[in-house]
Amino acid sequence: QSSIQTSLAHDTQQLHLLQRTNVHNDTFSISHDGIFGTINSLRLGRQTSHPVEWAEINAAWGHALLLLSTVARSVGYKFKGYELVPMGSTSYITQIGSNGKKRKLELWTQAGAGDMILGLTFMHRRFDAAMVAFLECLKQLGDFVEVQSRNMADAQPGRIGSVGSREGGPAVA
Repeated sequence: QSSIQTSLAHDTQQLHLLQRTNVHNDTFSISHDGIFGTINSLRLGRQTSHPVEWAEINAAWGHALLLLSTVARSVGYKFKGYELVPMGSTSYITQIGSNGKKRKLELWTQAGAGDMILGLTFMHRRFDAAMVAFLECLKQLGDFVEVQSRNMADAQPGRIGSVGSREGGPAVA
């Protein structure tokens, strides 16, 4: 009897630990390194005073796009007007026009350090457009999750933001 209770207590504890495990936290480590945001220790940005190799930035964008795609898939969201194509350091976003025409927006660049100084900013147009598309997709997903969270709270009595509480009093909003 005691052995069974000990085993049940241990298994219950393991279950609680597993329920609190989030695979996204283990797969995508988001932090910062000084002034730069990082994903999986890859810096996402550069400044003239703090040069970062484009290969590292491209890889960071690849991880960020994979994370966005993974979260969208896990909550069942399909982006409007965009398809995410996470492919490591050569990831891209396909923009789909209202007429169905597709445009590939590369979320990476092969630009060299002197490109901005030499006025070769045209090399960054698709990269810039891809970053804007990434932010649009992030906004779409954020809006979707916000609505879903609100709907879940409204459907569960006694929860903050719900229509009523279990005690029958007014809702806490």
